[in-house]
Formats: sequence, structure tokens, C-alpha cells
Amino acid sequence: MKTVGIIAEYDPLHCGHAYHLKKARELSGADYVIVVMSPDFTQRGEPALIDKWIRGRMALEAGADLVLELPVRSAAGSAEFFAGGGVRLLDSLGCVDALSFGCEEADKFELLRQAARFFAGKEPEAYQTALRNKLREGVSFPRARAQAFASLHEAGRAGLAAPGRAARAASDGGFSSGKADNDRDFSSGNAPYAGFTPDEIMDSLAMPNNILAIEYMKAAIRLGSPMKMIPVKRLGDYHQGQACAYTGSSDSRDNLQDADNVQTSGRKVHPGGFSSASAIRTALLEHSMILPERYISQLPSSSLALLSDELKCGRWVVPGDLDLLLHHELLDMRGRLQEFADIDEDLSNRIDRYLNQYTGFMQFAALIQSKQYTLARIRRSLLHVLLRIRKDEKPALCARVLGFRKTAQPLLRQISAHSLVPLSTGIPFSDIPNEDIYASHLWEMIVTNKTGRGLRHERQRQIIVM
Repeated sequence: MKTVGIIAEYDPLHCGHAYHLKKARELSGADYVIVVMSPDFTQRGEPALIDKWIRGRMALEAGADLVLELPVRSAAGSAEFFAGGGVRLLDSLGCVDALSFGCEEADKFELLRQAARFFAGKEPEAYQTALRNKLREGVSFPRARAQAFASLHEAGRAGLAAPGRAARAASDGGFSSGKADNDRDFSSGNAPYAGFTPDEIMDSLAMPNNILAIEYMKAAIRLGSPMKMIPVKRLGDYHQGQACAYTGSSDSRDNLQDADNVQTSGRKVHPGGFSSASAIRTALLEHSMILPERYISQLPSSSLALLSDELKCGRWVVPGDLDLLLHHELLDMRGRLQEFADIDEDLSNRIDRYLNQYTGFMQFAALIQSKQYTLARIRRSLLHVLLRIRKDEKPALCARVLGFRKTAQPLLRQISAHSLVPLSTGIPFSDIPNEDIYASHLWEMIVTNKTGRGLRHERQRQIIVM
């Protein structure tokens, strides 16, 4: 029995996601696909548009065999915490052979792999100095990290392995001994990956999906996980909110032909690729929560039906729905904001200084954004206050099942026999941390207020079985 894992949000699940599920199974040769999916709040520092149970059903309809819930502490964290939480959960199951994820440049995957080795180890003083200097200049952390790393590469001291060595390591999950080797001497000036300029390295390491790819691999290295890494290349420029396809090889024509096999709503996917989830959400917000015609073909038929039903019934949440709730929490916790994850003294003081100018969640996040704090970092920090996610709390990990296919019963038995964490499969889900319950109830309360329906208690929700 072979199993591949995917860590995702699926908000909503579009044809690119369905294609990734298909390619992950194909490239790994897996019998089962496990998806670890974000709950009702996400890594971008916002509420999920659609209920996690609906998104879980979308995943199962699109080809997943088992959907597990990523704890909200990880799901609403930085790329490092998001990736680390997902990898840790998959690794803890004791039966996952591979992890598949999207990256934006297949030809630079070995660079990303070796960057992960570098960041997983003890960072050399030269790198730390370069990073501090960039941060003092007001460069955001993701860009500062990429620039500091590129500067070391240029000097031949980054500790990167040559391509041939990385290829040999691939037979061992891509990480050789599983340890980073930052103490290697490159003082000879023969910098590895000489085919890439420092600017190319810097740009590659700063791309959002490449950042996540590095964090997935870094987490696996630190855990000593045997999971093999299965990258699936993305096509298109998602920063423009348009095409964003996944492909498993450099031949985009063949892969887009293959993508036609993904079940859509009866129309061909645009040859430029698949729209991103971000583009779909933005289009909905700009068109009064009515999906524009041009995006209909970007969703698998099952996802389109599920999404349409949720939109029609008003069962959706957007950042503006948090405005009053967040304002209340910020006022109530004024002077104690450093208790919450991701909030240091400087950010706490900045929030206090501008709090009287608060008119809404997104307005306030933009107001206190600075060169030191990215907008995403600000949104996540504010979300931690709203969800009461504190620094000093470390809830026990559990594998909460949102849904599975009946054909995945052997997989569930395998997990039950080998998992290092509890497998939560039934009411009342007593293993679920309180902060996860609280976050789900907060999302559900917003929908209850919008629709007038009764609140569905999180501990009484039925697992999806297909």
C-alpha cells in the first residue's frame, strides 16, 4: 500500500487542484491520497470563504481518499508553521510515503531542495548578518531571506550541493542523510549552481509557492521524515490573478492536453491554464458573490455545484464579516497583545498606537502595515487575537477526519495501527483542541447570523463518507 499526502486549503477547489490531485497519485504511484486541509481560517490571514466540510467534500469528489483537518494554529500561521504543521501531521500517521506540492519552476527544484537543506540546519553567521542587514533596511522577511541566501551563494558559501549530488540524494527522499550540511567549505569560489545568477536565485526563493515548497522540505528534514518529495509545477502567473495551472513536466502543451481530462462543467479550460483560488474569490467579491461566466469552466463540476449552493444560501464568510468581532477583541486585550502568536512588542505597540483609527479588519491591517511587517503577517497576527491563539499554548496533535471514501477503509486501518497521534473519527471528537472548536464556532456563528439558521455544534458534525 502506497500513500501520498497533500497539504491544501481548497478555497474553493478548482481545476488546477483537481489536476494536482491526479498528478500526485500518478507521479507517486500511490494507492491512496490523503489531503490535510485548512479549517475555517487560512494561511493568508483571512476566514475561509466556504465551510471546511464543503471543501472536504470537494476534495473527495476531486479524487482524495481521506481528508484530515489541519489544526487552526498551523493553518493560520506563517509559511513555516503552515508547512510544518501539515508535514508533522502526515509524518505522524506512520504510513505516508510521499508528499506532493506545487512549485513554480521545475527547472529550479534542485535549488529549492538544497535551499531547504540550508535553512533546516544551523544558519551560518554570514547569512544571519546579511539577513539582519536586509531587515534593518526595511526589506520584508521573505525577500530579505532570499536576498541574504543569494548573497551567500554569490560568495560561494551557501553550502549548496552540486546538481549531481542532489540527484543522487533523490533516491533517499531527496535529502541524503536528512541533515543539513551548512558547514561545507566553498571558500574556493566555485559556487554551486553556477548556472543561476544571484538575481535568479533571489527571485526563485521569494515566489510564494516556492517558499512553501522549501518549508515543506525543511520541515521533513528536521523531522527526519522518510517521505519522498513530489513537486508538481505550476503554470501561469498567479500574482496577476489569472492563469495558474499545475503540471508535472516541462512540456506545457502535453500537460494542458492532459488537463482536459479533468472533469469541468462541460467547457474546456482556457489554454493559458487554471485560474487561482485567489482570482475566483476576488471575482466573487467584485460581482456580489455571483461567479462570472468566465470562471465557471475553472471549477470541476462537483465543486461548481457545491460552491453555487453555498453562495445561493448565503453560507460564506469574507474578511469584512470579522470587523466588529476583531475590534472588540483588540479593545478587550489592549495592553496584553504580546500573549498572542506572532505578535512581538513592536507590533503590539503599533496596534495600540493606531487602534483608535480602526474601522474594519482589512482597513486596519493596511493601516499598520510597514516595511517591517508584511500585510499577510499583520492579518495573521490580528487573526491570532480574534481566535485566541496564544504563544505559550501547545495543544496536543490529533488527526481529525473530515471525510473519506468507503474504499479507503484499509488506509484507515493502517493509520489506526501505526499513527503516533489519535485518529479522531467520530462524535463527539473529544480529542480536538478547544482552540480548533472555538475557531469553527466563530465561523459558524457568522453564517448563522447571516442566514438565520441554527448553529451546528462542531462536536456534533457528521464525517463525510462517500
